[in-house]
Amino acid sequence: MQSMSRGLPFETIPNSTPSFNNDETSKDICKRSSSLSNGVRYLKNLGYQSNGTTCVSLYAPFLLLLFLSWSEISGCFPPLGHLACYLIRHQTCQMEWVEDFMSYCERSIYVACLAVLLLHGEVYAEESAFIVKQEGDRITTTRASDKVTLVTQHAGAEMRPYLHPILAPNGKGELTEFSPGHHKHQTGLYWGFTRVNDRDYFHNNKGDSWLRKDMRILETQGSQAKWQVVYDMLGADKKTVLTETQTWTLTDQGAQYTLDLEWQGLAVVDVTFGKYAYGGLFLRMPWTSKSGGEAINSEGLANGKAEGARARWVDVGMPIEGRDDWGHIVIMDHPKNDGHPTLWRVDGQLGVGPCRACAGEWQLPSGQTATFRHRILVYTGKTDREKVESQWDSYTR
Repeated sequence: MQSMSRGLPFETIPNSTPSFNNDETSKDICKRSSSLSNGVRYLKNLGYQSNGTTCVSLYAPFLLLLFLSWSEISGCFPPLGHLACYLIRHQTCQMEWVEDFMSYCERSIYVACLAVLLLHGEVYAEESAFIVKQEGDRITTTRASDKVTLVTQHAGAEMRPYLHPILAPNGKGELTEFSPGHHKHQTGLYWGFTRVNDRDYFHNNKGDSWLRKDMRILETQGSQAKWQVVYDMLGADKKTVLTETQTWTLTDQGAQYTLDLEWQGLAVVDVTFGKYAYGGLFLRMPWTSKSGGEAINSEGLANGKAEGARARWVDVGMPIEGRDDWGHIVIMDHPKNDGHPTLWRVDGQLGVGPCRACAGEWQLPSGQTATFRHRILVYTGKTDREKVESQWDSYTR
């Protein structure tokens, strides 16, 4: 029998539905809906018993959207979420209903969850330290506790992907630089080979060389966030020469954080990587002639002496605008990489990068995949070799 209360229709379902305790239950739902997994688990059971009568809103999918909007999944409409909590807590309406409506309700809930994730382009997993959003051609990774966006991934449809800005761990100061006057083609932290079948992907970062295939958030859990971008590297005839996949994992460690990169290149045709003085992963920090800085490698060689030398890692540190100490970014070469310990590019403005091509020409037959792995450590203060070596040991264990 249908009835109305405060303008919202409800129906009664069999008392076999799980039983909850009125106000405490609704408060618990509101509290637990701050994560996707718990939100779905509790909201699936929007039907609950009160004095022997089970109440379920015909507007359950709508209420779900309110809850998810209120939760930190989207974080956009807190008042609507509070209204949803109020309606459930005070049991504004009751009605009878048929059993198969629950099946419809559950399906609607899953569809609603998917819709919210797609609309907001955001993943916020249970107990995650990060909020990761995909908006347009960017993926941002923001620490949930202080709302500091540590890293921004740019992935334009027809432009070489790159990370910028990379912020200091406390959010004060940008440690990367985009397109400086002395190297306009350089864009924060990026990957670009200089000679691939005689085509230059290091200096050419626009649409005649790059075509995005995919970008996505992979995982956000605990102190880690993971995302991926996939690009076709185009030949002069606009046909794909190589498909590259960059998979990034950000791990927050408080006073420092790491970015782990797995780069994979799938040869669509036979590929020859030509010998060159630089090419591959490359870092541009905000160096100026006035402020200076230092690039020191694992073997103790600094600046120009580290150019072309083999090393396990290179630590680049310099004064950063807005800080009274130095910012550091360390790039590490994984032992499984071809040619490890690799040769390094260290230019006069302290742009650095591991350089497999420095060692000579190499080939990748069609259908085969090359893989390179690197860890990036971000910290501030004085150069700390002990800290870097500790990270190296952790990375290579």
